Amino acid sequence: MLVRIVRLLLPLLPHRLAFALTRALASIPSNAPLKAHDRKVLDAALRIEFGRDRRKVAWVWGQGPTVVFVHGWGGRAGQMVGLADHAARDGFRSVVFDVQAHGESAGRSVSFRHFIDDLAELSDFLAVPIHACVGHSAGALCMMAARELRGLRAAHYVCLCAPRAPYVPVREIAQRLQPREAVLRRCEAHYAAQFERSWQELDNGCAFRDPGHGRLLLVYDMDDARVDNSDDACIRSVWPAAQVIKTRGLGHQKVLWDANVCRYVLEFLHGASPSRRAIMSGQDDGASSTVAADT
Repeated sequence: MLVRIVRLLLPLLPHRLAFALTRALASIPSNAPLKAHDRKVLDAALRIEFGRDRRKVAWVWGQGPTVVFVHGWGGRAGQMVGLADHAARDGFRSVVFDVQAHGESAGRSVSFRHFIDDLAELSDFLAVPIHACVGHSAGALCMMAARELRGLRAAHYVCLCAPRAPYVPVREIAQRLQPREAVLRRCEAHYAAQFERSWQELDNGCAFRDPGHGRLLLVYDMDDARVDNSDDACIRSVWPAAQVIKTRGLGHQKVLWDANVCRYVLEFLHGASPSRRAIMSGQDDGASSTVAADT
């Protein structure tokens, strides 16, 4: 109902007001449900509160090199528990957290900058070398941007369904609200400013530039309806040594729970490279995925 009302109002408002209303609606947080199994894993982990006001929440478990997992826009830490728990059982110290305005972390609005700053604050709070960062969707994009913007550094980066630029909310705004073109351009400028870059620079993959150290693994699904699975080409133009895995039949979310993807991610965290082969794997829901590695 709210979306319908806003869609009717936008053509009647000046560009500035139309943009302000659009931005406010797009920034409303949505809470993803937490599965019972994920709740059980988090309850057994060490719960920590970080940030200046200690109103952001993270969970830590396992022993070994530290791996930080970053959920996506509208997600929560629980969505990363599957990968994180496997990592903890495989010799790593796993850290998951709720970005502000997500899950159990306080906040009234969502922004890309929150992802960037919260990850940096968590890294500072942990005060240990970060072995790897594993991010999903917007979390992966912001994780990579945090390297330049906030000095984040890790030996390994894994990006699951990462958009080359913050285009996903702009596309969703265009589809749901159908605002004028000028309003969409303002949205692009607004999101680009959170990365301290121009929209064109971001669209060219600047957030993923090879810093000359570390390793990068990209995972995309051919049937992802939210993120272009061809974004790996743009990212590899700025990080040529990035390794790529393409799956099929998982979409935007199920890649987080796919057994083959999990295995490849863990191998990558241990320093191995995905082999040049394709594997068919049955899923719990009867679906299947094809995993192909390109190094």
